[in-house]
Amino acid sequence: MSVEPKYFAYIHARPNGLPFYVGKGTRDRAYDLRPAQRNKHHSNIVAKYGSKNINIRLIRCSTEQEAFDRERAIISTFNRMRIKLANKTEGGEGASGYRHSTDTKARMAKSHLGLKQSPEAIAKSAAARKGRKPSKEAIEKMRASKIGKKLSAEHKAKISAAGISRKVSLETCSKRREMMLGNTFSVGRIYSAEHRAKIGAAIKLRVITDECREKRRQIATGYKHTPEAKAKMSLSKLGNTNTKGHKLSEERKAKIVAIHTGRKNSEETLAKMRTARTAYWVRKKSERGQ
Repeated sequence: MSVEPKYFAYIHARPNGLPFYVGKGTRDRAYDLRPAQRNKHHSNIVAKYGSKNINIRLIRCSTEQEAFDRERAIISTFNRMRIKLANKTEGGEGASGYRHSTDTKARMAKSHLGLKQSPEAIAKSAAARKGRKPSKEAIEKMRASKIGKKLSAEHKAKISAAGISRKVSLETCSKRREMMLGNTFSVGRIYSAEHRAKIGAAIKLRVITDECREKRRQIATGYKHTPEAKAKMSLSKLGNTNTKGHKLSEERKAKIVAIHTGRKNSEETLAKMRTARTAYWVRKKSERGQ
């Protein structure tokens, strides 16, 4: 059984077969044509012909050094043939798995502070990511990187402020609702007492604005649950004792009374209520008869 080689030298060519770039790396590197990963000359050529029309040729190498040597030799050959390449060096630089130091990362981050992408650039980035799904390995790495990580109070405040000022359209809310249909991620999940206490404390501190209430009202207006959804909700509440013995505060009672004062039910609603009461007493009589 042959082992898939790890290192490659590769050639990028135009649709007519004319080479314009020589590189070295892994298979993924050879097929990565994103502008962020290439120099401007290379990106301009890819943009001109389209990434799907770029010809890619892989040259298998047994070691990384062999890949470096092949890269330098191919670049040298093309230069002698007067073929203009997008390469800015003679090849043989870089290292697989190289990681920037913390200091370098900090300088890079500082240099990007305050920079804003144009709406066109944002739209292109969104289009490039659309439909792309991270692998299970990538998801697990992201999950592991966040375990035990605690956000500072300042960071939390910034996230909160960003969420408060963010306005979500009714269309977006509808899309989110459709995405959640059939989601079984939290089914059977049991939270610890500490986790439940944190959730409860966070909800108590949450302030719902009148604007938010109005949005929720607009979303709920005219929305009707399907018979299947109603049946599931009914079954889920059977035996539920979460509110047993729970007493409402006087303030809460006053709010409920104020909400219902002056409200008149439609004839359709009254008819439904009568039908429901009739069905209830019929069921009770049937149970007594048994």
